[in-house]
Amino acid sequence: MSQKTTSELGVALAHLREQFDELKGKLDDKIKLSADYASLQQVHQLSASIQDRIERQFRNSFIVAGILLTILGGVGYFGMQGFVSSAIKERFDTNLLNELNGKKAEAEEALKSIHSAASAVQANQLIVLQTDYGSSSPYMGALKGKIYSINPHARIDVTTADVQALDVLQAAWVLERSSQSYPKNTIFVSITEPGGIITSPIAVLTKNGHIYLGHDNGSLDLVVKAYGDVATYAINSPDISPTEYNVLFGGLEVFGPAAGRISLGFDLAKIGPKRSAYEPRLQELIHKITDGKADGTIMNVDRFGNTNTNISKYDMVTLNLRYDQQFAVAINDKPVTLVLKRTYADVAKGDPVAVVFDNYLQFAINFGDFATKFGIRPASRFSISKFN
Repeated sequence: MSQKTTSELGVALAHLREQFDELKGKLDDKIKLSADYASLQQVHQLSASIQDRIERQFRNSFIVAGILLTILGGVGYFGMQGFVSSAIKERFDTNLLNELNGKKAEAEEALKSIHSAASAVQANQLIVLQTDYGSSSPYMGALKGKIYSINPHARIDVTTADVQALDVLQAAWVLERSSQSYPKNTIFVSITEPGGIITSPIAVLTKNGHIYLGHDNGSLDLVVKAYGDVATYAINSPDISPTEYNVLFGGLEVFGPAAGRISLGFDLAKIGPKRSAYEPRLQELIHKITDGKADGTIMNVDRFGNTNTNISKYDMVTLNLRYDQQFAVAINDKPVTLVLKRTYADVAKGDPVAVVFDNYLQFAINFGDFATKFGIRPASRFSISKFN
């Protein structure tokens, strides 16, 4: 080994040491600059472990390098030939440097992970819960607790815990109606109908930037129809839930952990196998509009007995239906004459009326219960014939 080779090796080792010091400084800065050290505690432990391994590797490497450089300086090339075997030289010249470069690459990858986790903590995506648990049950509190146990600084909102028990259509309608105004990157958890044995848990990324978690039972059909889907995944990552999905409800074992981890930056693509496309599960909803006639579906009945339809204000333009105009409705073969008004109070108490509520046609009775009077349930079909 020549003096030139010795010098080049020394320069290479010094350069690696500088790169290591720079990486270590960046790792420390990322931890110190984090707005929330508690949320990055696990990341800090990962960083410390990697730093410790690199420190040991460099320490051992520089001891060996120092000894060899000292020997080289004292005995020269020919003395080194007699003192160091070709196997040691080969390891020193190639394997050792390759190993050091490997540790450098490992440190760089760890730095990327820390940066990703820090960004996730700063973003701290909003989690919105919708269930049929009921307001008086402990289930919603337990679900929140599971999320907080993973992300103690999670931001959680609840739209409702009072979706009608096991009513998938209502769950789908409420989810689509309530989620439209939330900011991009919101995580929605919709739990209706026992999962596990009955249906599979899925995650859907929609084109408006939302992430929806729920049972694959149709409860996500309307948000996919309204916003379009970018990707659909089955939730079965061992990092999220038990390897065997055999629980009755799934909120605590699957959806809570999934929402908590996604809010901290868990890669959605790693949550489980990607499906080729989202497959709708709800029965076909009747929705046909022509000039002067419409066929539709009752999507929801609220606590006041008002019935919300899937006939939008844009459909009403095609139908040429205007305010103060009368039209005939047949629901479950029961005829009723309605008039389109701006408010319920525009008709006498006890009289039926049609209004536009949240951009959709609604049938109601002023100070009355339209659904009970006409025996209407969600998924009931109806037809409209406009009067001239």
